[in-house]
Amino acid sequence: MFRLILPAMLVLASSPFPAIAQSTQRDVHVAYRDLDLATTAGVTELDRRIKRAITAMCPADDSTELARKAIVKRCHRILAAAVASQRTRAIASATRSGPAVAAR
Repeated sequence: MFRLILPAMLVLASSPFPAIAQSTQRDVHVAYRDLDLATTAGVTELDRRIKRAITAMCPADDSTELARKAIVKRCHRILAAAVASQRTRAIASATRSGPAVAAR
């Protein structure tokens, strides 16, 4: 399971939007035990779950203001980078162990 941690001050320190800047640090867990990460379909689903978690942690991108859009984009980039090594390790671990093969 991944843990995404969002230190609000790191992402939103220069936010011109007080409501966004008041966010607090949160943890989000991304489950993947049910996925076969040795397959493309499993990795694709993992990426979908990570993206949903990142979207849930970052401010909503529902504004036409460029400054807010930049903050949201930066938040997504920071969190994606923060979880990248965990994602890589999980996939590598799954591909190393490979699928179970029945003995003949």
